[in-house]
Amino acid sequence: EEGFDLALLLLAAGFYFILGHAVLKPEYGDFLGLFAAGLAALYLFLTLFVRSIHPEGSKVTWALLALAIAFLTIAVPLQFDGRPITLAWAAEAAVLVFAGFQVASKRLRVAGVILLILVALRLLIIEYEIDLQDFVPVANGRFLTYAFSIAAMFAIAWRYKVAWATVEKQERFLVPALALVANFFALYVLSAEAMAYFDGQILQRSRPVIVPGPLGTTIHADPDVAT
Repeated sequence: EEGFDLALLLLAAGFYFILGHAVLKPEYGDFLGLFAAGLAALYLFLTLFVRSIHPEGSKVTWALLALAIAFLTIAVPLQFDGRPITLAWAAEAAVLVFAGFQVASKRLRVAGVILLILVALRLLIIEYEIDLQDFVPVANGRFLTYAFSIAAMFAIAWRYKVAWATVEKQERFLVPALALVANFFALYVLSAEAMAYFDGQILQRSRPVIVPGPLGTTIHADPDVAT
C-alpha cells in the first residue's frame, strides 16, 4: 500500500507540473523557472512537516524531499540560460552533500554527487566555449564558472575526507576521485586561459584597421604596418 501511495504522489507531482507548464508557457514562459521553484519550496515544506510528525523518517518523507530537489534542479535551466545553470547546480550539489552529512542522509549525499556529475558534463561539453573578442584572462565568465565548480568539487571532497571514518566504503572512493577530477579541470582551464590569451593576441594583430589616406580616402592596413 505504501508503494502505491508513493507512486501516486510522484505521478500527481509530475502531472501537475506538466499541466502547469502547458498552461503557463504561452503567456508566462519567462516565469516557468519560478513555477518550478515554487513547487520545490512546497515539497520542501511538506518534507519538514511530515518529518515533524515522523522524526524517524519514512519513504514518504524521502519521496517529498526527492521531489523538492528535482523541481529545484529543473527550475534553474527553465529560468536561466548558459553559465548560471552550471553555477547553480554546483552550489546545489555542495549544499546537498553538506546537508546529507548534517542529517546523516546518504540519499542527500548521492543526490549531490549526481548533480556534481551533471556539472562536470556541462564543463566538458558546454562551458569550454569563449569569445576571443576583447578577451580578458581570468576575469571572464568561463574561468569564473570553472573556478566555482572546481571549488565545489574540492569542498565536497574535503567534507568526505573529514567524515572518512563514518561513511561507507563505497563512498570513500569519492575523495580521490573528486580531487582528481577537480585537478584535471583546474589544469584544463588554466591551459585554456593561456591559449585563449595568445589566440586573442593573434586575432588582434591580424584584424584590419582603417587608416586615413590621401585626399580623404581610407585604406585598410595591418596594425603593425599602420604604425
